[in-house]
Parts: sequence; C-alpha cells; structure tokens
Amino acid sequence: MIREAELFLKAQPVLNEVVGRIRSEGWTIQLPALLDIPGYDAPSTMRAAILRLAREDAQVPALLAGKDPGPADEDPLGDDPHAAVVRCSGIAADAARAATDGDAEARDLSGSTTTVADLLWQLTMARSFLAHDIAMNLGSRACPLHEDLSQILWERTEPEAERWRERGWFREPLPLPPPEIHVSWRDQFLMGAGRDPHPWMHEH
Repeated sequence: MIREAELFLKAQPVLNEVVGRIRSEGWTIQLPALLDIPGYDAPSTMRAAILRLAREDAQVPALLAGKDPGPADEDPLGDDPHAAVVRCSGIAADAARAATDGDAEARDLSGSTTTVADLLWQLTMARSFLAHDIAMNLGSRACPLHEDLSQILWERTEPEAERWRERGWFREPLPLPPPEIHVSWRDQFLMGAGRDPHPWMHEH
C-alpha cells in the first residue's frame, strides 16, 4: 500500500466519527464553502456536504483507475445517512488499499487527469477540512484531527503550500502566534491552509 493511501485511511475514520455526531436537527446546519474549486466553492447544508462525500467515496475506485465514474447515485444516503457514509467510505478505503502505483494516471475531483498519489492527497485533505468544519459547526471546541495525522499533513503540504493555494485547496495563510507560544500540529496545518482552527474564540 502506498503512503498516500495510508494517510487517506487515517483521515477517513476521523471524518466518519464526526459525521456520526450529527443528529436530526444538525443536517440543516449551514457549512462554509469547503474549497475554492468548482463544486465545492459554495456554502451548503451538512446533509448536502455529506451527500457529496458519499457520492465521491462511491466513485473513488473509478477515479483511482483513471476512468470516468459516470453519473453519481442520486441519493446514496437514503433513510440512514450514517450507515450510508460508512458503507461508501468502505468502498473508497478498499480502492485506496489496492493502489500500488502513486504515479499511475487517475481522475481528480474536477475531472482532470492527475496521478493516484495526487488524488489521494486531495481526498485526504478534503476529508480533513470537512471533519473540522462539521465539528466546529456542531459546537465542538476541539479540532477532531489527530496530532499524528496533522503533523504528516503539515510536513508534506507546507513546502508546496503555494501550489495548493493556486489550485484552490488552500487559502491565504493565517498568522501563527509568536514563537514562544506552542502551536499544535493541527493548528499549524489548518492555519497554513488558511482555516481558523478555533472559530469559536472569535464569536461575539
């Protein structure tokens, strides 16, 4: 299994756990735009964001194989969104485990040609950002991303942060605190990507 797949498999359970916190009234909560790329660049309800996630997960095998995934299932969430997310994430996980060549051709989230490794990076970051957005909008005061996952995300994206910004994945970085103040890997990754790790601190 390639290292990008290993990282994807670290991020998936984090998002699944956060999605499991959503209760009936939570599905209508409005989330900010996830990314600055078409299809992800507008606010959406939690249900709409999770619907997009489930459709995407179900298409991962085709995307990793460099194939056109075809039309997405109209509503894979059905009457049990939590179970559907677990089922669809399992499809994506199996495909990621089977990936053996990071340089092989794949289709990315915009439909363009890319590599398997790059697609897995996109999927991992999208899930990490979505897990954070959902947790914060459900009222959590703690980012759900684990420190070991966040450290790898930061170490591998920081040298290419400008490229990720140009592609619409990162926004303008937020200023870090002074050096004498400890900053977690979670905060370094999120702030480097232009995301507020503690939005509740700025609420009035």
